[in-house]
Amino acid sequence: MTDLPRPLNRVFPEGIDPLYPVTIVKTRYSGSYEGGTFAAFLTEPWDVPQDAFADDRVAYGWWKEHGGMIGVGDTPDEALASLRSKLT
Repeated sequence: MTDLPRPLNRVFPEGIDPLYPVTIVKTRYSGSYEGGTFAAFLTEPWDVPQDAFADDRVAYGWWKEHGGMIGVGDTPDEALASLRSKLT
């Protein structure tokens, strides 16, 4: 398991969706640190960073440092749209 999300500057051939793999999960702190109730990670489910869901101190630090690379929203669709917007 890695603590850092993959870089978002990947290049894909035309017609290939850059949002693969993507994992959408409910956030632990309901948006207090994350910015939304759901988070979309550009990774396989088993690679979602556990620090993002750790205790208050660890989660706060993780989201402050890495939150800009994660899609967040109040619904799974909003989180996915947020992640997609960060790729374009």
